[in-house]
Amino acid sequence: MTKQDKTRNMICTFLSALCIAFIGFSFSANSDSNSPVNPEFEQQKSSLQAAIATAKEKKDTPELIRLYEQLIALTEGVFGPESVGVATEREKLGDALYDLGRYDQALPLYQRALTIKEKALGPDHPGVGACK
Repeated sequence: MTKQDKTRNMICTFLSALCIAFIGFSFSANSDSNSPVNPEFEQQKSSLQAAIATAKEKKDTPELIRLYEQLIALTEGVFGPESVGVATEREKLGDALYDLGRYDQALPLYQRALTIKEKALGPDHPGVGACK
C-alpha cells in the first residue's frame, strides 16, 4: 500500500465519522428532527447528486468536476465556507479526482477538508485524531 493510499484511507475513515456526526448535528438543530435542514437546499443537493452519479457513469470528468464545484458552492451558501458539510463535499470531489488518478488535484481538497473539520470539531476530536 502506497503512502497516498494510506493517507486516503485515514482521511476516509475520519470523514466517515464526521459525516455521521454532522448528520446528527444538522437534524438535532431543527425543531422537527424529521424535517430537512432546508427543503430547497435538499432538493437542489439531490438534483446535483443525481447529475454527479450520471457524470461518473459517463466518465465525463469536466462535468463531474463542475457539478461537484456547484455542490460545494451550494453547501457554502447554506452553511458557510468553514462548515463540516462543505468539508465533506470537498472530500467527495477529492475522492472523485483521486479515483481518476489526479492525485495532485485531490490532495489539496483533502487537506482543506481536514483543516475545516479540525477547526469545526477541534483537534482532539476522535475523527480528526484518526487522520493525523
